[in-house]
Amino acid sequence: MKILELQTNNIASLEGFNRISFTEAPLGDCKIFSITGPTGSGKSTLLDAICLALYGKAPRYDRELTLDQRAEEGDGKSELRSNDPRNIMTRGAKDCFCKVYFESGNLIYLAVWSTEFKRINYAPALLTVNKITLDAEGRYITGDFTELTARDIIGLEYEQFVKTVLLAQGAFDGFLKADSEKKSELLERLTGINTYKYMAGLIRGRNEEAKEKLQDINSRIGARKELLIEDEEELNLLISDIAKAEADAKAGREKRDRIKSDILWWNNERKLNDGLGKALAELDKAETAVKEIDEMRGRMEMYYTLEPAIRKYREIGDANAENWRLTELATNNKEKLEGLTAELKIASDRLEEYKAGVTAAKERQIEKRPIILKARELQTQIKSEEAELGNAVKELDSARKELETTELDLKNNQESIGSAVKKIERVTAESIDIKKNHDNEIAAHNMKTEADREVLRKLHEIWEKEDGEKIRRERDAAFTIRSIGGQIAAMKSQLERGEACPVCGSTQHPALISGLSDISVYKDEYERNYQAKESKLREYNAAQVKIVTLQKNITNSDEVLTKIIARHTVENEAHQKMVADAKSRQAALESLNTALIKNVDDKNNVLDKITKTAGNIQKAIAEKRENLRQLIGDRTVERIEAILEEALSEAEKRVKNQEEAINALGKSIRAVETAIAENMNEAKLKKETADLKKSELEDWIVKYNVSHPESVVSVDTITGLLYDTADWDAVRRKVTSLINKRTEARTNVDNFQKQLAEQNKTKPEKEQQELEQSLTELETSILEENKRLLEKKTRLESHKNATRELGELTLRLTEATADSRDWSMLYRAIGGNKEGKLLRKIAQCITLGFLVEKANAQLRLFNRRYSLVQIENTLTLKVIDHDRGDEERVISSLSGGETFIVSLALALALSDLSSKNISFKNLFIDEGFGTLDSDNLRMVIDALSVLQSEQGKTVGVISHTAEMSAGISTRIVLTKRGNGSSYIQIEA
Repeated sequence: MKILELQTNNIASLEGFNRISFTEAPLGDCKIFSITGPTGSGKSTLLDAICLALYGKAPRYDRELTLDQRAEEGDGKSELRSNDPRNIMTRGAKDCFCKVYFESGNLIYLAVWSTEFKRINYAPALLTVNKITLDAEGRYITGDFTELTARDIIGLEYEQFVKTVLLAQGAFDGFLKADSEKKSELLERLTGINTYKYMAGLIRGRNEEAKEKLQDINSRIGARKELLIEDEEELNLLISDIAKAEADAKAGREKRDRIKSDILWWNNERKLNDGLGKALAELDKAETAVKEIDEMRGRMEMYYTLEPAIRKYREIGDANAENWRLTELATNNKEKLEGLTAELKIASDRLEEYKAGVTAAKERQIEKRPIILKARELQTQIKSEEAELGNAVKELDSARKELETTELDLKNNQESIGSAVKKIERVTAESIDIKKNHDNEIAAHNMKTEADREVLRKLHEIWEKEDGEKIRRERDAAFTIRSIGGQIAAMKSQLERGEACPVCGSTQHPALISGLSDISVYKDEYERNYQAKESKLREYNAAQVKIVTLQKNITNSDEVLTKIIARHTVENEAHQKMVADAKSRQAALESLNTALIKNVDDKNNVLDKITKTAGNIQKAIAEKRENLRQLIGDRTVERIEAILEEALSEAEKRVKNQEEAINALGKSIRAVETAIAENMNEAKLKKETADLKKSELEDWIVKYNVSHPESVVSVDTITGLLYDTADWDAVRRKVTSLINKRTEARTNVDNFQKQLAEQNKTKPEKEQQELEQSLTELETSILEENKRLLEKKTRLESHKNATRELGELTLRLTEATADSRDWSMLYRAIGGNKEGKLLRKIAQCITLGFLVEKANAQLRLFNRRYSLVQIENTLTLKVIDHDRGDEERVISSLSGGETFIVSLALALALSDLSSKNISFKNLFIDEGFGTLDSDNLRMVIDALSVLQSEQGKTVGVISHTAEMSAGISTRIVLTKRGNGSSYIQIEA
């Protein structure tokens, strides 16, 4: 994974848009670069921006609030809480974003974190990832949105990324100096092995579950045993009773079915008689309805017989009605034709008026043309002079800006001269202080060497005659006496007078005679003797270590003194060079100051000249504008021309519209004339049709009366039937329905009579009431027998189920017992508590071993003098000092610079350990370099540079120290503007 580019907008002190490319020169060409600037300029903000874009979290805000803090800081909606990342937005800004272009797996992505301020509240932060492609010139082109998160693409959680790519050295400085309990907490937090606490909780939970499962199975086995019938004779008797009861129940059910069948016969008999009565009533009702509709039935038959004549009579009426309608329509159209003719005369007169308006509009245009031409000439002159005025104003603004820039340069130069003078004074004073410090350091070194010699002499006087091996043997002997002697004393305290000793068999016990029956006397004496020997051995060992250390210190004293003097010489020469450089810069600045003063005077003269020219142009423009106003008033030439053109266009439009209206009236008149002729022709045809149909009807009536002399009809008869309100189709359907109902009623009566005759063939011997009483008594008896049978079957089924389940539970009991035993052993193995302290301690020790191994590999790059060693099965670390004969040193004995180097090695080791075998091309280290002297600082810079060649990493270092900035040529420099914001410069 490689970070290619960082873009920010309104992030903390980095106001506005900022861009840093880690692939373009100079950052893309260097092995190591520094991020420098004063406190509060935004150095760490760059790292926060990277984390926000990728994970939506930032180290500055990654902390939990206490309950008191939550209550004090509110709900986090109307006002943000202190741990909300949205606080990073520049104060007063309305929106902000962090963008990171990064490469992973040969693909390029863009991760964006953004938020904005809406009216009175902050909008929720958005986190997106897009795929990126490159155009022909290598520029980024934002592609499709991807549902993958940066965590999915990179392969690390946020906590792992921070430990891998962003290293905070201070965390390991605290880790080195912490006690075992605190170190345990830090190790779990830094390396992420706190998962073992979670594992311990799971093991405890599984152990409890296994216990509960075993208890449940034992409980269920006990319950099943209570359901067994252990007496075989009792079991056989129960089976026999069940068989007899089932046979009796079957016979009872068969008898009950016969009684129910007889009762059903009586119910069917009653239903058939009821049905026959209803069928006879329906038949009578249907016969009456058919008789009532006979008169209407006759009229209906007459209507369908005379239907051809009725149809001809209707056609005659329709033809006469259409003839009347067409005649009326022709009359209306004639009236409409008269109105249209009058409208045409009025429209023709109006057209002549509109044509006269067009002629007048054209004459007005000719009249105004000379004034328009004169006005255009004035406008052209004004426009030209306004352009000259604009150029003069631009020259004036440019001259003013140049004057302001020159005056600012003059002011800055004068401030720089003052700074140079102050620097000369400061560096001169520092040189004096350094000389004093050098003399004091040499004197202190000599005094320490003499003091070491004196301490060494005294230690020799005290311990040179002592035999260390003898002291150790005496301590071991005292330990044995303390351990065994206490047991012997305890055995003596159990002796009784006259009783044989269990060891020697003697019945004489001098210990009792001498009265030494209290074993505490022996224990106290043995303990005091052992503690004295142990104390003396510790003192001897400490003295020997001290003697060796003092001898090495005295031997190396001259070499150390030579290095101190050499370092002092280099520092003095550096300060002298700084004084000379400052004086040279002062002279150059004073020369520049003289030139700037002359430049300011020249620019003032140019500014006065341009101002005068602009005033003359403004006066000429004002005169021409007054002439133009007198000529055309407040209107523009274009507006006057537009008004004249609009008047002509409107007059011509009215003429055209009127001509179109006259044409439309002509078309309407012709259409009405055509309609009148068509109406009259159609009316004549309809009259002829009506006359023909009337003659046909009269012939039909004559023929019908001849063939039906018994029922003579006339036109009045046909008219009556035509205008009768009856619905003859509905009447026909009603007649048919009533006849069908009468037929259906007759069929129902016949069916019921046949069923009753068949029913009487199987009549029961007993009456229905007697049968129902017998059924009630039988069902009561069957119910009681079934209840007793169910109880016996339930008892037998419970026995069978218990027998079967006991077999299954026995197998499960064996499995559960083994499972519970295994989980119990595992739970005890991790310490027997829910925190899993023993398991966590083992994991911590193993992890620390890996960390130490990788840290030593880093230490060899920094300085081969030191390496770390872990005390076996503990979290205690010591330092091996190879320059002192592989002497083991405690961590607290390291100087500030030595502590930093070891801490940095641990931080780099964690980065390697947390990377999960993912190759990362960027590494950022935050603070910690201020404790290093110039030699160690150079060594660390060189070692970090090696990471580029060995691991392909580009290293970015954040530091306040001037030596760090001077030692790294490529820098990201953050400079404060003075209003709380900063700007970024990249130097090489």
